Amino acid sequence: MTPQPSSQPPSHPPTQLRIMQAIDISEVVRIEKQAYPYPWSTRSFVDCLQPQYMSWVLCEAELIIGYLIVQPVVDELHLLNICVTPDYQRQGHGHQLMRHCLDFAISLELFSILLEVRKSNLGAQKLYAKWQFQCIGQRKDYYPLHTRHADTGREDAQVYRLRINPKAFNEKT
Repeated sequence: MTPQPSSQPPSHPPTQLRIMQAIDISEVVRIEKQAYPYPWSTRSFVDCLQPQYMSWVLCEAELIIGYLIVQPVVDELHLLNICVTPDYQRQGHGHQLMRHCLDFAISLELFSILLEVRKSNLGAQKLYAKWQFQCIGQRKDYYPLHTRHADTGREDAQVYRLRINPKAFNEKT
């Protein structure tokens, strides 16, 4: 049975993706701190505005509700950070960002998307599994574990890859 669109109006206004700008960094950092126990630094986000990266924000009207940061490397796209503010999670916005990531990789004719995710981040791993990413390995002690007062060790990363069928390059719109 084919799912039918709901006749109910959406509970939120439509969203749009746009290129991340320097003026967005403080809001992106705020979202990062809300969403992750080990957030990126402001400096990391500023660095991702450099030309070797592509960074987007997902907005509902003027409100930033998520972001995506990637880096093309040779024949693959490295997904560096994807996040939806906690109040907007589980509403399809993560899938919207993943769709954009895949479309961007296809537009550049890249053969795969690679990412690392904390071993403890089961929600993200579930999203990647829905997109048919395969766990291809582990990076031992990849992520820092720390509190406000001390470095308390390291956490392993799971490495995921999504292979892109080259036929998709011919189907670009």
